[in-house]
Amino acid sequence: MSSYPAFPNRTFPGFTGGSTGGSGGTASDYALGAAGSETKMSAIERRIEEVQEQVGAEMRLAGGALMQDLTATKRRWRFRYAWLAADTDNVEDSGLGRDDLQALYAAGSSLNLKEPLEDGTRDNHTVRFVHGSWVERRIQAAPHWIYELEFELVEV
Repeated sequence: MSSYPAFPNRTFPGFTGGSTGGSGGTASDYALGAAGSETKMSAIERRIEEVQEQVGAEMRLAGGALMQDLTATKRRWRFRYAWLAADTDNVEDSGLGRDDLQALYAAGSSLNLKEPLEDGTRDNHTVRFVHGSWVERRIQAAPHWIYELEFELVEV
């Protein structure tokens, strides 16, 4: 599991509303996938933490002054599911299941994350899974597999 300092940024509890099926979801749903074919992420038993990191370089000048050059602001999203079915067919709100998320993680390619905003629109972010961030624990085997799952996405 990757770790980074805690920042007092936004933390969102799981949404209780939103779309009940189909891909893409509504503007209140997070969606993840290849650009143009994003699929709604399940909002059941989900917690999301968003962190903004300042990326840049520092250099100490001969006189002792510190010169800082901010080059970018990167965002990270940590998703935690307390109860997520393996198969999308068994996810109550028709969001991505653990198996679909694992396939995206294993592919290792850039993805598009659609993030809901307070005004009902969505921001699009190009993201990748943080290597080594996937942590899962199977908590039920019958009638279908259920997992506790945690992973991180980072803006590229």
